[in-house]
Amino acid sequence: MMNTITLRAAGLGILCLMAGCTSTPLRYYTLQPPPASPLVVAPPAYQFQLLPVTVPAAVDREERVVRQDLSSLAVLEGERWAAPLGEEVRAMLAADVARRLGTPNLDALPRGAGQPLVRARLVLQRFDVWPGGQAAIEAGWTLSRADASEQAKQQCTAEFSRAAPLDGEGQVAALQTLLAQLSARLAASVQAYAAGQAGCG
Repeated sequence: MMNTITLRAAGLGILCLMAGCTSTPLRYYTLQPPPASPLVVAPPAYQFQLLPVTVPAAVDREERVVRQDLSSLAVLEGERWAAPLGEEVRAMLAADVARRLGTPNLDALPRGAGQPLVRARLVLQRFDVWPGGQAAIEAGWTLSRADASEQAKQQCTAEFSRAAPLDGEGQVAALQTLLAQLSARLAASVQAYAAGQAGCG
């Protein structure tokens, strides 16, 4: 009886190894912070829409990716994003910009009659974490109005960095802080653009 149980356990162990079983549980991270209190601002006379966000191809995957040195990256198999990275970034920015502007991101909502629509198309050129070093993001975005010509577009860029802890939670928190700074800059540029002013906030 004991030999049968032992052989069965050994067989299950071999099957588990062949199937890539692991005893380390997966950790899922999100860039969306807990809901924040809305800012007391007057609703603007325009509507806002953040289009799908483009992220660097090197980090656009389910697993978290961090830098090892100047020329190599490490894919953290046990640490994953709760949603595709571009969607995580877009959801965080859309919610925070909407909070700052006092208007919802016009995504799944019908457009109000008589109000101009400001669209933002954002591309992340850099989304890096050096554990024990720095977290850094670089972004460029284009603002346009649904009823305006190509010449009326506004283009902006920004970059932010801060210390990146060694632990995963600290690294994600650092990225959240950088995205909040980007959100503030994006919201300011939307306000200026909607008012017909030059500048990126």
